[in-house]
Amino acid sequence: MENSKLHRLTYKSDALFSGQLIDRGKPVHFTLNSRAYKGFSGDSVLSAILGSGVDTIGKKFDEEIALTPNFCPPVMDTSDPGAKVEIVPMNRMPALEGMQLFSPVFKGQDNGEWKKPFHLPFISRGRSLKYEWNGSEAFLDFYAGDVGDPVKEVENFDLVVVGGGVAGLGAAKAAIELGWRVALIEQRAKLGGDAVFFGAIEGEKRPKDFIENLLGEMQKHDRLRIFLNAKAYSLNNNNVLVHQVSSKNNTLATRRLCLNAKHIILATGLLERPPIFCGNRLPGVMGARTAFDLAADYGLWNGQSSAFSTASSVATQVALLASDMGIIIEKLVDSRASPKSRFFEFSKAYGISLATGTQVSSCQSQQQKKLLVQFELSSYPSKEVGEALLVDSLIICGGWLPNLNLWIASGGKTKWNEQAKQLQAFGMLENIILTGACAGAASMSECVASGKDAILELAGKKKTAQSFFTIDFEHESRDGELPIAKNKANMAPRYLDMGNSFKQPEKFSKKTLWSKIFSAKQDGKKAEITLGTGYSLVDLTAKITLGEIPEKFAGFFAKERCCVNATLNKLEKTPMEEKLLPPLTTELLPKYLHYRFGEPAEIVELNSEQKGNLEIGCLVYRDQKNIASKYAIGAVIALDFGPDKKILAYINKTKTRDLSSIVIRNGTYFATISI
Repeated sequence: MENSKLHRLTYKSDALFSGQLIDRGKPVHFTLNSRAYKGFSGDSVLSAILGSGVDTIGKKFDEEIALTPNFCPPVMDTSDPGAKVEIVPMNRMPALEGMQLFSPVFKGQDNGEWKKPFHLPFISRGRSLKYEWNGSEAFLDFYAGDVGDPVKEVENFDLVVVGGGVAGLGAAKAAIELGWRVALIEQRAKLGGDAVFFGAIEGEKRPKDFIENLLGEMQKHDRLRIFLNAKAYSLNNNNVLVHQVSSKNNTLATRRLCLNAKHIILATGLLERPPIFCGNRLPGVMGARTAFDLAADYGLWNGQSSAFSTASSVATQVALLASDMGIIIEKLVDSRASPKSRFFEFSKAYGISLATGTQVSSCQSQQQKKLLVQFELSSYPSKEVGEALLVDSLIICGGWLPNLNLWIASGGKTKWNEQAKQLQAFGMLENIILTGACAGAASMSECVASGKDAILELAGKKKTAQSFFTIDFEHESRDGELPIAKNKANMAPRYLDMGNSFKQPEKFSKKTLWSKIFSAKQDGKKAEITLGTGYSLVDLTAKITLGEIPEKFAGFFAKERCCVNATLNKLEKTPMEEKLLPPLTTELLPKYLHYRFGEPAEIVELNSEQKGNLEIGCLVYRDQKNIASKYAIGAVIALDFGPDKKILAYINKTKTRDLSSIVIRNGTYFATISI
């Protein structure tokens, strides 16, 4: 390992963890908040500053929070004073020579226009970016209100595929063979998704060969458009809104596109769950897939010694690969009692200390950026075992969830799978199909087959009998249940997710659980939810596992709390149409929305020239002072993109009697509209 403060692994030509996306022979220099940083060509701004020893984003109630790809701030490029200000999440902003970057703070003007972001007054020259949170809200998506500009670039396709893993590639290949024009959207800088991370099962080709074979001749077709570094941030019937970041000749460019398609494939993969224990978001604590991606893409690792805690066998291979790079693996624990995996056998050959039926009890920050990690028995929480370990980093994995964010946002239904302990999709959408791991496929060949079958289904053709390899669960154990340790006084909090959320387990009484969570009947009677707002899907799943939310209402909570722009799908028209929707009545709205904003609520017609920055599902507020979703007084339910520019909103009018205007919020964009 090079200088440990830089966190860069030594380059090895034959090693996966050498940084596949960077060119170490081409250094780049830039500034962030007036501090100089050095990275390499191919680095993101995030990977470059992580490589310089910055691993802390700031504090939440005086406890440090890790800076990771799942939770990092946006930055704005001010290199050219006369150019448009480009604002991009740090993990997707390329590190370019001579960049001058600042961390912005967003403020909405009363007239609904952007106020130029101002610089944070003080940024430490140490390991932290010095953000502080005293509430629950963190960074918001801002793509839909990108400097107030409407989406101007529109392209038409037969098929849009969201996700460039093997399932998405398989679907794109099958569609091209049918003569379709295809757009393939991938958020990362490369195709292949998580194929290399999850690896091949017995009998399958190597992931690299799988990906190359799928791309093959497909890349040569003019019917295929590949959008890398592109995030699909909204799905509206047959439109996909995309935010793409690119660079050419050391110049940054961002654009927002509307991709119209007859059909849409969602191959969005899996979300990683963190085990729940005190200190699970401290600097140095990182998810297994996140650690894998940072090492494989950028040659990054946090320190020289690590411990692992997992409920999934695939995370074990990360320890093996790190060990190959000279990282000291102090201990690897698995919460399952008697797990079977080829990776465990390899670990024994590596001399790695293994412990099964064991999980992390707590993690505490120590001096010199060290972590003190204590373990306990999974079957007897609070029964600590062994001595606490002092390590540079702790790599964790609590299992996986289907990434259903866009599915839910487009009106797709979900339900709780008790056996898998997951929120899973069910039912159909007219022109949208889930495929790959997010639809239940468990191997690369199964993902490819599901992608091909999805295209045949959309084309109205008979699915072909396909052979694929499946996991042999007799020799490869299924993932274990989410490891949950008890709370401990005077320690860092237990968080339910490692992304843009600070939700924690809540104390509750089983006797009052029903009335606390959901005092409602699904027949039009008043409904009131009191458990808070703004859940991620990982938050929601953790709360169901903890017993804080009844399984019966999993799908309901996913729509009402996880995706603001959810449901109403059948009532929408595409942004390219000129007609206003037919008259709506409250009977056409989802039942849970009837009393979402109190009584009485009604459909109101609004007019606005700023409608191009709004979407169906945007919440309505009295003003910009209280913008948590629990203070919403209504929601946008329909838009007319014709010359009249009308908006239909479902609003509690009793809360607007003393107002001359209301505010509609879309991420960090605010539209103030007269009433």
